[in-house]
Amino acid sequence: MTRMFRAVLLHDDAVRDHAVLVPTAGSTAPIVLRIPALYAGAAAYDVYELDDDDGWPDQAIYDHTGLIPRTTTDTDERP
Repeated sequence: MTRMFRAVLLHDDAVRDHAVLVPTAGSTAPIVLRIPALYAGAAAYDVYELDDDDGWPDQAIYDHTGLIPRTTTDTDERP
């Protein structure tokens, strides 16, 4: 059964810190989250690693570890 938990997403710049609701079917907090983002106007993923799961199953805290830009070669659609 899928349920939602609150993921607190932390950045080096506190202004960018925020929380989102994330679906999960697991019994433990996910180790890594990839959240859709924009990078220079293009699709990308912000990557977060688990920092604190003391509030699990209601909440977990994640640190921003990087950004993965997406390109058209990342899609499964092939001509």
